[in-house]
Amino acid sequence: FAQSLYDTTSVDRLSVLLKDSRKTEVMRAELGHALDRRGLEVDIKTWKELDPLYTRIKDMFDIMFLFIFVIVFVVAVMSIVNTMSMAVLERTREIGTLRALGIKRPGIVKMFSIESAMLGVLGSIFGIGLTVLSCFLVNVVIQPTWVPPVMTRRIPFEVYLVPEYMLYSAIFLVLLAVGAAILPARRAARQEIVDALGHV
Repeated sequence: FAQSLYDTTSVDRLSVLLKDSRKTEVMRAELGHALDRRGLEVDIKTWKELDPLYTRIKDMFDIMFLFIFVIVFVVAVMSIVNTMSMAVLERTREIGTLRALGIKRPGIVKMFSIESAMLGVLGSIFGIGLTVLSCFLVNVVIQPTWVPPVMTRRIPFEVYLVPEYMLYSAIFLVLLAVGAAILPARRAARQEIVDALGHV
């Protein structure tokens, strides 16, 4: 049918474009069954098999993005731990005052844990808001384009949000903030009340 449309007898390849690349294997199986039922011996290759360069380029970008992610992750973790630790240490005299008023050590730790959790939740909400805003600016307002390797035309550079990753990141950051505050809070709560009140 394709040969008759193009008025030729030398068709050796037919490309099928999908709206969703995640259905590649499903469509490959369906096409294979349909062609087998009609007695046509056709090799069905996915675009990854026809263009191995894509896989190599994708692997290269994956390594680059992983390296950048590790750097950003370490900086974020160290910043949160340092901020929460300093926030607790600077309030050692306040902890001593609370202990002198009768609040027990677990109460001090609980108070800082709740405070850190609230800061983590607010920070995560603010960060998600900035992420959504940045995505909107890139995809709708700026609309940058680029020319990928081995291509001759420019294509739009788009940012896609993954809600699962955003949720996991928010949960992790809240837990990290709580953990970063608990350890120095426990150390400060273990101090003698007189030492805590005289802390400089």
